[in-house]
Amino acid sequence: MARFLNDGDYLQCIDEKALQALLQGGGDKLITAELTAQDEAAGYLDRYDTAALFGLTGEDRPAKFVSILCDIALYHLSSSIPGRMGYDTRKDRYELALKWLQSLQLGRNTPPGLPLKQQKDNNASIMWGGEDPNQYIW
Repeated sequence: MARFLNDGDYLQCIDEKALQALLQGGGDKLITAELTAQDEAAGYLDRYDTAALFGLTGEDRPAKFVSILCDIALYHLSSSIPGRMGYDTRKDRYELALKWLQSLQLGRNTPPGLPLKQQKDNNASIMWGGEDPNQYIW
């Protein structure tokens, strides 16, 4: 799965110094946290075309969804560091992100920019009835 978030996206949720402290000098942790966040969010998005959504780039990406993924990724980063620096804030934002994703899943929230899956043909015919009953007489 390709990266959906850019490094600059995190600046809406955390400042650069705090982000570097969470990363502890390892950029691979950030990529792993992002992919985990994408997988977690995709589990709530069964009504949406996640391949098309995660294929969006730049300004085409829904801003709220970018923020939600940042919060989820930062939560996973903060839970892995010793002392859990800023863990309470990250946990609160993570729980809000999950509530937002759950409202998407239930259809209570329909933000613009999230591509829906293509609907199947509803004009398909339905057969009623069944086979002739078996008399079991041999």
